[in-house]
Amino acid sequence: KPDGWYKMTDDELQSVFQVAIGPLFSNNNRSLSEIFNITSDSVIPLFGFSKYQLGIQNGKFNPNINAVVSKLTDEEMKESECDSFIGSNKLLQDTLLATTDISNCAEVNFDGKTFFSQIKHLSVNGVNFTQVQFIRRSKHNYSFTFTMGYDDEISKSELDNTMNTLKLSDE
Repeated sequence: KPDGWYKMTDDELQSVFQVAIGPLFSNNNRSLSEIFNITSDSVIPLFGFSKYQLGIQNGKFNPNINAVVSKLTDEEMKESECDSFIGSNKLLQDTLLATTDISNCAEVNFDGKTFFSQIKHLSVNGVNFTQVQFIRRSKHNYSFTFTMGYDDEISKSELDNTMNTLKLSDE
């Protein structure tokens, strides 16, 4: 984790995961319980780091990185990693997040492993930030997703350094 950053506890990470998803769907007809049932059975939060302790960022964007592992269905395994970005981008259309720009899917490497990434420039309640997602599939129908959120170059650099220090298995 970046020096001086806050490591979320498992309870906080689960709470952040649920709180982050909930408001996004306030324009959507799906109930929160339907959304959580979809995600809680197939998505497991691994870690989360934020620049400030949760709840004390004083109205500023709180730069962060989190990682989740998802169990994929056989049908989902047929899709490419880039296809999964298309699905998440469609999901964003029904949320309170305004998307100002989305990059093409690109191949990147960390620890000698291939990931696919996409950069999104987003805004919510007048706060602009950049979100970068990195996705890698394993041999056993799992997908690892790392999501970075930042609003300045210093935080971006700290998060990039975090991604570059990850040690990953081929499993």
